Amino acid sequence: MRNVFNGMIALVWLGWNLPAIAADLPVKAIPSPTYVTNYQWSGFWIGAHVGGAINSTNQTVTDGVISIDIGSAPRGILGGVEAGLDYQLAPQFVFGLYVEQDFADIRAGGVLANAISTNNVTNYLGAAGGRLGWLITPTTMLYAKGGFAWVGAAPDFSAIGTTKAITDTSVGTQVGGGLEHRLNANWSVKVEYDHTHAGDKTIDLGALTSINKYSIDKATIGAAYRF
Repeated sequence: MRNVFNGMIALVWLGWNLPAIAADLPVKAIPSPTYVTNYQWSGFWIGAHVGGAINSTNQTVTDGVISIDIGSAPRGILGGVEAGLDYQLAPQFVFGLYVEQDFADIRAGGVLANAISTNNVTNYLGAAGGRLGWLITPTTMLYAKGGFAWVGAAPDFSAIGTTKAITDTSVGTQVGGGLEHRLNANWSVKVEYDHTHAGDKTIDLGALTSINKYSIDKATIGAAYRF
């Protein structure tokens, strides 16, 4: 009976002093999230990409009185090369510069008077500017981009007696964004969407005038090598 009584006293004493005992025990700090890995995002890179595009504005041909819309909105495929320089400003932010050049086949065909057919073809576009990224994780970056853009077309009006050597280059702006993921210290992959808008360009065809318009949306996948 005496042993039971002593045990009860010990339990009461332990309950009374347990908070103080716990307060004296060393507490191991919980590690906070970190964005430091065995590699950083700063540095020069080169890459390549492929995808599809659509020019949401149609080309028209006019004789000064009547304007003829040439076919549906041009669409097609493209592929290109790119390069850039990134700098990791803070643990979660990356600023960079880029330049890219696409080689494209974005086309639509149409029929003029007397069943004369013609083609509207955008065969290249490119851009140079900056991008700002936010690191969702140490290896995955969500980014926005924008800059100066250029677009080139080679419409074929040979059927109406005009030389095939007609070319057209217009300038404008590009805005876009994407998601890039690092596979390792050197390689990364990405998905991206861009909108390029360039000014209208008029080509004199003699009796007719071609009005080229550029409002191109493209979606691409790509890979880059980081030095």
